Amino acid sequence: MIDEVFKALGDGEWHKIKDLQQQFNPRKLELLIKLFYDFDFFELNEDAGEVRLCEALMTFQKNIEDIERQEN
Repeated sequence: MIDEVFKALGDGEWHKIKDLQQQFNPRKLELLIKLFYDFDFFELNEDAGEVRLCEALMTFQKNIEDIERQEN
């Protein structure tokens, strides 16, 4: 599930948590968002109910995707 959430947030834009809850198990998503927010991997706009990847995690994800493409 973590990979799928990262891909859904991979564009760096703000995403409505309500929309993500339709794609993923809402309880698991809530736990994932809290964990990654606590470690500063997600940015959270609680007033708007939105979440996005922090820039460092976006860079990490891009680097992993580059490595995976090179391996294939």
